[in-house]
Amino acid sequence: MTSIYKWVVKCTISLFVFLFSFNSVYAQKLNIDVKNTTLESVLKIVNQQTGYRFSYTDAINATGTIVTVKVSNIDPVNFFKSFFQEHEINYIINNKVVSLSPARKNTIQPEKSKTISGKITDDTGEPLVGVTVKNETTKNIVASDINGTYRIQVNEGDKITFSLIGMETFTAIAGKSAIVDIPMKTDMIALESVVVTGYQDIQKEKVTGSITTVSSKKIEERYTPNILK
Repeated sequence: MTSIYKWVVKCTISLFVFLFSFNSVYAQKLNIDVKNTTLESVLKIVNQQTGYRFSYTDAINATGTIVTVKVSNIDPVNFFKSFFQEHEINYIINNKVVSLSPARKNTIQPEKSKTISGKITDDTGEPLVGVTVKNETTKNIVASDINGTYRIQVNEGDKITFSLIGMETFTAIAGKSAIVDIPMKTDMIALESVVVTGYQDIQKEKVTGSITTVSSKKIEERYTPNILK
């Protein structure tokens, strides 16, 4: 009976010591006050005070990451949540082992430019040559060829203008489509301010020297000699 009693007492003491050790190591609050120290040093302090162990690769850069920590009487799990989030580190706790990995950053991919092309025509569907095509966002400028076609680099959302003397300026916003045909309309008001010099069209206000305006009716009434006489 005495032996059984001693065995029970011994087991009780052992259990008490185990529970005391468990509580002192794993239930202990964190108290850290360090400045400009490495992440590795902070993890060692946490291990010493709580028993948590850490697993990580070189991607964490534990020896190169400098941190400053000041916490008092804080639960380890709450500390992990705020501390690792601040330093962009993901963590997983499994049986007192904390696995660390770098947090993935949401990076914005730069816009990729693309080429849009198409055909520029007038009211009658005829191709327009020499139309100025300007990307108002990037300031890139091209001109339509003899077939009225154009090609220009854009990003989605860029503002594109199409202009030509005697035609109304056309404005478009670059979208997802790579082929954009442009129908331009005759600008009657603009035509009235254009002077034909015989070799080029010039706006009236830009003409220097004297000019004479001849109507189409006057041209039709011009004298035509009869060569049969």
